[in-house]
Amino acid sequence: MHNLNTTLFLAINNLSGHLPLLDRVFLFITNPLIFIVIGTAATWIIFIRPFYKKDPVERLRAIRDGLLFVTVMGLVWFIGALLKSVIAFPRPQQYFQGIRTLLVYGDFDSFPSLHAAFSFALAYMIFSRNARLGIGLFIIATLVGISRVFVGVHFPLDIIVGAAIGLLVPWCIGTIIRR
Repeated sequence: MHNLNTTLFLAINNLSGHLPLLDRVFLFITNPLIFIVIGTAATWIIFIRPFYKKDPVERLRAIRDGLLFVTVMGLVWFIGALLKSVIAFPRPQQYFQGIRTLLVYGDFDSFPSLHAAFSFALAYMIFSRNARLGIGLFIIATLVGISRVFVGVHFPLDIIVGAAIGLLVPWCIGTIIRR
């Protein structure tokens, strides 16, 4: 597994630094785009949507959805941060000598990727309400995951585990709520 993780990292990361336009696209995806998407979704779900609903029952459902969003994202962050502190896996620039890094992040907090976790959690929550929009967000989440490896701040396993956290947390909470 370790060899596959490092081999995939090097294969994806070695694509960086050759085409400046591709570097800029992945840098945009990895940082401003994901924050714009999550920030826009959070603003809509938490603040705008509840007050957009005129029917009191629909308004309460929208408020519940906002609380669910905050709960899921908070739990995703807690689980990810806990794993980062317990496992303390090095970032690729600490692990390899001379690799391409388009961004530099903290030390020994590579595993798991919180960018992937948040992206996939958002995609899952939106998909459960709106499949078409959710599929678009799953595509963005996948691109965010690839971009994190491309720019040199995560290994593929970090992305996979982050995505798993992002999918499992809202699924578990949704399952608990439905019961």
